[in-house]
Amino acid sequence: MNSEGLGFRSLPELAHRRLLMVAHSNSAHTARWARYFQNEGMIVRVISPVDDLISGIDVRRFPARRAWYHKLKGLHLHIDYRAWKKEIADFSPDIVHVHYPDGGGRNHFYFDGVADRLVASTWGSEVTESPEFPLTEK
Repeated sequence: MNSEGLGFRSLPELAHRRLLMVAHSNSAHTARWARYFQNEGMIVRVISPVDDLISGIDVRRFPARRAWYHKLKGLHLHIDYRAWKKEIADFSPDIVHVHYPDGGGRNHFYFDGVADRLVASTWGSEVTESPEFPLTEK
């Protein structure tokens, strides 16, 4: 058992690697995995669209604040791009984990510079369909 009480064996090769997680910081899954990898010796940063903190984890809200242009579909992707690239360059991640399968339309160019170390995962309503959450709207 590792320090999180999970049945995974510790992986020394993870120590000192830099993990950037792009996910909602208010998700219990995000907090659990961020802590797990930090306990494995990784340097973890979470970039989240919400302000919720995760105790002991470096959480950055992105965008830092909502502006008028975030109401205009697609425009914010281009205006926020320079700030996003700075976040990536400043942290210099070895691994980038994206919780959003399409990144709200930004994966195709927001993660182009880290495609060789990009991992995406989904769960919950992102991969299931219901009348309230049709897949065509995700």
